[in-house]
Amino acid sequence: TEEQFGAQDRRTLLVHHQIAFYTGEVGDHGRAVGMLREVLTDARAVLGDDDNLTLSARANLAGNVGRTDPTKALGLYQEVHQDRERVLGPTHPATLSTMHQMAYLRLVTGQPRPALDLEAAVIPRPEASEALRRAARSVAVRAARALAGHDTTLLRTLLDGLVPPDELDLLAPSGGLPTTRLPAEVRQALVGEPDA
Repeated sequence: TEEQFGAQDRRTLLVHHQIAFYTGEVGDHGRAVGMLREVLTDARAVLGDDDNLTLSARANLAGNVGRTDPTKALGLYQEVHQDRERVLGPTHPATLSTMHQMAYLRLVTGQPRPALDLEAAVIPRPEASEALRRAARSVAVRAARALAGHDTTLLRTLLDGLVPPDELDLLAPSGGLPTTRLPAEVRQALVGEPDA
């Protein structure tokens, strides 16, 4: 492609981006980071910061960085999210996907409440693919479990509207949810309403 169209052609940049993406997909994240940085430099110079290929390269760079440094990746995703929201709009599938990635990184860096809040914004969006909604529900469940512990009522409250009620019973690994409850003041802090 490079010989046919030149190094600075969009098609060449797209091929280089795809090669870098799949390098990360097969687990060579360090190499993918280097390749994506090169693609990003070229894409910014040729296409500009707001081009979708540039934004995608930035998101893929964040994803590969996240394999070794989730905190740094979260910062990169936040920047991509701001730009995708500005350029593509808040409900564009790529913007929603970035929100989901930020939620996952919030969860793995010990921030379950912001993770749950981000996924609560992604899950109901009709622009999100079913695969993205499934992934978002999975992160939401993990975040809610981290917040609720064994408090079944709180778990159900946190996931209300995010996970279908019939699926909630499947969340406990041994069949049936545990029934212990958190103290009322903890529940109040997490959900903002008194214990019923």
